[in-house]
Amino acid sequence: MTDVTGSLTVYEGTELSKSILYVYVRAVDRAGNVGDWTSNPAFLNIDTIKPNTPTLSVVDNSTSVVKVLAGFTDGVSLRPSGFGKMIYTVNGGAELTETSWNNDTKVSTIVVPSNNTAADVTDAINVWAVDKAGNKSENYATTSVVVTPAKIVATGIDLKNGTTAVEDGTACSTSALYVGSTMTLIATPIPTNSDDKIVTWSSSNANVAVVNETGVVTISNVGTASISAKIGSITKTCTISSQAQVSSTGSGGSSGGCNCTYCTQNACVNGTGQNCTKSGDCWSGNGETVSDAVNPAKRYTCSTSGKTYASQAACSASCTPCPTGKDGKRGCSCS
Repeated sequence: MTDVTGSLTVYEGTELSKSILYVYVRAVDRAGNVGDWTSNPAFLNIDTIKPNTPTLSVVDNSTSVVKVLAGFTDGVSLRPSGFGKMIYTVNGGAELTETSWNNDTKVSTIVVPSNNTAADVTDAINVWAVDKAGNKSENYATTSVVVTPAKIVATGIDLKNGTTAVEDGTACSTSALYVGSTMTLIATPIPTNSDDKIVTWSSSNANVAVVNETGVVTISNVGTASISAKIGSITKTCTISSQAQVSSTGSGGSSGGCNCTYCTQNACVNGTGQNCTKSGDCWSGNGETVSDAVNPAKRYTCSTSGKTYASQAACSASCTPCPTGKDGKRGCSCS
């Protein structure tokens, strides 16, 4: 058995009544035996005419994602081959290829390379049309576009209560939260240079806790609620479980009364919150803000005597009666 090759020449003017030509081949041996027709005919793309210069329009100019729509039309040919691809350059650089094609709009969409600098960039885009036969348009179309710096999106949120980090789905505060108290949550995007900077706050139960646009949470009733911070498409949430406010009054002291009030350490530091109008209202006898560890001798102040005490029991003893048994974060002021 001998392998034999052959050739066939077909001219552009062959069978002009047919817009598409397929070539079927079968072999005949020297004895005159005829083989079967080939099962996969060859498509003859007989088109020697170059396509027209593409038409260009710009979409979303002066944004971070700019598109150039390139329209394609065949040249006048006996058998036009149709759209093949677009070849384009950016600022005269290397040739790039775009093969996308919308048969309804008859355009190919070129996405201009992104801008990774800090300032706007102006790019010159040159585009040639190429048909399926490989013919390239004689001339190119050109347009100028402005690409703004690529947007840096938030991929996470750093949520804090003061300086304490709050993980997603955990308690908003490590301290007990009482009706009437407030706290401030802080949400910043990750990465910190993200273009997503606006924080949207929300509460799942406004009857228990509300949060304003700056992240200040106010506890209004006993119950549970979730506080959420949203930056861009990212959301982070923490939970609240509030308790009832405890207060007690009795007789004694110079004016016949003793009042034990509650003030969270956070509220004391910020000078706001239930029973706390200034920082000196808790853990301090002279207006300075101190923690349990910093100045334990000034945790509790009796307004009647002006004396400070290291323990609530000692402060309570100066009033009659000042309730005892409160937790270590309940300031006792006597009047």
